[in-house]
Amino acid sequence: MESRENTNNDLIAGLNSPDENIVAKTIDELRIHGNIHVLPSVFKLLFSKRMESLNDSLVNLINDIKDPAAVPVFMDAIELYRGKSGFEQLVSACWQCGLDFSMHLDRFIDLVIEEDYYTSLEAFSVIEENISLLNSQQRTARLELIRSRLEFLPPEKRLLVNELLSMMSLVSGPLRLDPDHMN
Repeated sequence: MESRENTNNDLIAGLNSPDENIVAKTIDELRIHGNIHVLPSVFKLLFSKRMESLNDSLVNLINDIKDPAAVPVFMDAIELYRGKSGFEQLVSACWQCGLDFSMHLDRFIDLVIEEDYYTSLEAFSVIEENISLLNSQQRTARLELIRSRLEFLPPEKRLLVNELLSMMSLVSGPLRLDPDHMN
C-alpha cells in the first residue's frame, strides 16, 4: 500500500513540475500507473492553463478514463471548475469516457439549461449517452424537471432543450438480455 501512495505522490509531483518535459512524461505514466487519487491533480493542471501545450494530452487522458470510481471525482471537478475557461472539455470527457453518469443527470440537465451553448451541447451528449440507464419513472421525473424550467429559457436555448425532451421521450430503457429467450 505504501508503494501505491509513493507512486501517487511521485505522479502528483510530476504533474506539478515546472519542467514541461517532466509533466509530459508524467501524463504518459498516468496511462499506466494512474488512478482516481491522482485525478484531482490532473483536473487542477488542466484548469490552471499553466502549460497550454499539454492541454490536448490532458484532455485525451481524461477522455480515456474507464474506472467507474472516477465518476464522483468528475462530478466534484464539475462543481469546482464550472464557469472556468475550458469547462466544456471536462463536460465532454463525461460522455467520451463512457462511464455511467446516469445518477447525475440532473446536474447535466442544469448544464444544458444554464451554460453557454457549446457546454450545453456537451451536457446534452452526456444525457443522451446515459438516459437509457434510467428506468421509466426516473426518465419521467427528468422530463418533468426540464418541462418545469422551459418557460424561463432564453429563445436561443429552447430549440436545444426541446430536442433534449424529444430525445428523452423516445428512449425506452436499459437493454436487458433475458438468458431464457436467447436460445
